[in-house]
Amino acid sequence: WAMRLPAIEERIHLAEYALLAMLVAWAVEQKFRDIRHPLTTFLVAGCLGAADEGIQALIPSRVFDWRDIGFNAGAAALGTVMAGLSLTVTSKPPLSSSAATS
Repeated sequence: WAMRLPAIEERIHLAEYALLAMLVAWAVEQKFRDIRHPLTTFLVAGCLGAADEGIQALIPSRVFDWRDIGFNAGAAALGTVMAGLSLTVTSKPPLSSSAATS
């Protein structure tokens, strides 16, 4: 799928915002000690992608493109899913009191 993106910039966006979403997910998990915040992760990463594109609209040598916001949001969604799977796999369930005493 990523290889069919029209330009290298879109492929880079995919990696950038997937990684950003994974870092946001890690930060949310560290702050709240709860991995059930995928909406927060997606919204933060997606808003950062929209802000990045908005800044480009103010720079004469750059071009604003709604499709880039879509690419950023899609990559943020992908990163959110990857982070959710990663945090679910790596998080250890707490020891129950009966298991800790035996």
